[in-house]
Amino acid sequence: MPELLQLGPVTVCAPDDGAVLRYGEQAVQDVVDFFSLLCFGQNEWAGKPFELADWEMEAIRQFYGVQVQDEDGSWVRLRRFLYEEIPKKNGKSEFAAALGLYHLLWDGESVPQVGIFAADKNNADIIYQCAKFIVEHTCLGQPEHDPIAWARDSRREIHTKFGGVLKVYSADAASKHGYSFSAIIIDELHAQPNRKLWDVLTAGSDAARRQQAVIVLTTAGDDPDRKSIGWEIHEKCRRL
Repeated sequence: MPELLQLGPVTVCAPDDGAVLRYGEQAVQDVVDFFSLLCFGQNEWAGKPFELADWEMEAIRQFYGVQVQDEDGSWVRLRRFLYEEIPKKNGKSEFAAALGLYHLLWDGESVPQVGIFAADKNNADIIYQCAKFIVEHTCLGQPEHDPIAWARDSRREIHTKFGGVLKVYSADAASKHGYSFSAIIIDELHAQPNRKLWDVLTAGSDAARRQQAVIVLTTAGDDPDRKSIGWEIHEKCRRL
């Protein structure tokens, strides 16, 4: 049976393969520091400093803090998947937008490619609009003549001067083969009509990325038949 390790505020199972783990306080602080540059992107809080809720801070600790030593001696994230079920009106879309910008600008990937997915483009566009507002109302959109990042509405994309792209994609699984996403953000997983998109996005898509992130932020949804990919992943996480 794997040994339970207390790493900082996080308890994890030590891998059976003898891998070396640690809690990377600096990795967590890097994410927190990035959020300190941002503002909220919608509703009555738009433009106010982004303050992390308790559940958001815990998600950051659990996902970004647990590290494993790579073959070359460097430290990388142990976990690839972040799954959160959040009730409506708790800032899920803004958290997703901010995490998307973190992976676009601060995660250390070479030419990052961040994909935003939802059951339909209208839902995914909510996250894009939040990310766009954040970029245009913080230092990320400065200086005006040579900004760090900027939005391209016609393609629902956010570009950076370093070559990265955050983009809203359709739910058409057939057109997603061959992509090399550094981060994948999925909204309302329970609303996916089948598991095809999930399989395309998660099966082997990390082959060319050292620490790809798959982030699912979703409400519980309604699945009385218990046959959706949302229910499957919910149950997998519950068992873990």
